[in-house]
Amino acid sequence: MWAAVTEQDVAAAREPALGGDANATATLFSLYADADGAVAEWINETLGEVAQAYPGVFLAQLVEYNRGAACTNIVALGPDLVDEYQLQANELTARRAALLSVNDAPLLHARERCVEQLDQAIARSTAAAALMNAD
Repeated sequence: MWAAVTEQDVAAAREPALGGDANATATLFSLYADADGAVAEWINETLGEVAQAYPGVFLAQLVEYNRGAACTNIVALGPDLVDEYQLQANELTARRAALLSVNDAPLLHARERCVEQLDQAIARSTAAAALMNAD
């Protein structure tokens, strides 16, 4: 029987994951598939924070989760940065720098996939910030 992922499920793994716990990070990845709406977004936001603080843990668990085939979790920023395009670009740039600090060969493919996603998101946020400042 299928059971939806709840906020409590995420909350139980969130703090340990933000502390660099690989098992909690793996749990967040595994919860993502059955999460919907706000819960999935919260998982993404948390995984993005883990990527910045513990890029090696994030990439290792991403590779375990889907072999690094996709990096869909890296650009979620949360409600505090909605319409704050320059702050978005700054946060995404910090995540990018963190990921580029990882040089473990088994993680390089996943790292590059995530950096590609970040580069696209940084470009969008930077362009939006420029438009806002042009007014």
